[in-house]
Amino acid sequence: MTNSPNPLRTLLLPLILLGVVAGNAHAWRINERADAMSDDKVRIAHVMSADGYGFGVMRRSDGAVWGYLIVGSGRPMGTEARVTLRIDKQPPVDLDDTLQQLSKDSDNPMATFEWNPTMLGFRLWHGDPAKGCGMVERLYRGNRLVVRYYPSESTVQDVRFDVSKARANLPAALGVRMADCNQAPDMVPAATAEATADTAK
Repeated sequence: MTNSPNPLRTLLLPLILLGVVAGNAHAWRINERADAMSDDKVRIAHVMSADGYGFGVMRRSDGAVWGYLIVGSGRPMGTEARVTLRIDKQPPVDLDDTLQQLSKDSDNPMATFEWNPTMLGFRLWHGDPAKGCGMVERLYRGNRLVVRYYPSESTVQDVRFDVSKARANLPAALGVRMADCNQAPDMVPAATAEATADTAK
């Protein structure tokens, strides 16, 4: 199994996210696009914030699930390769490109973060329910998501999303049955636990 992104999905993602930003989804919705040449389909569950940001979640070709903060044009973006997520009153989770940088010269490089001028992408979950559903389960059971990103070294921007409405669309878009998730207590922040498991392989 490879951790490199599927080029088709990389190309289709901006097209799907155009629909996310153009919509007005303050509840989880599913967008789907198919490539005209291969008919390969990509699905993304997404919500919008009250001030027009988008947050999307998508399963990639290696099985991992990624989150995307859609900032859109005309807003300060910066080039900081990190975000912080907090769901309800749970401890915040920092996601960045540390593992990506450490593994880039190895035999098994791991993509963990993507950046472009209107969007940040970050690896949320390894994708195996038998090992626990991590951040996906937290999102599914949560009510409010706060995403902090860093337009510059000295500034932060917090974006708030209501993730409580039509929550069944989240696992539906990812092809996950929440009943299959290992229900063992998760005492370690999801990103840390998953990174440890991945590096131990």
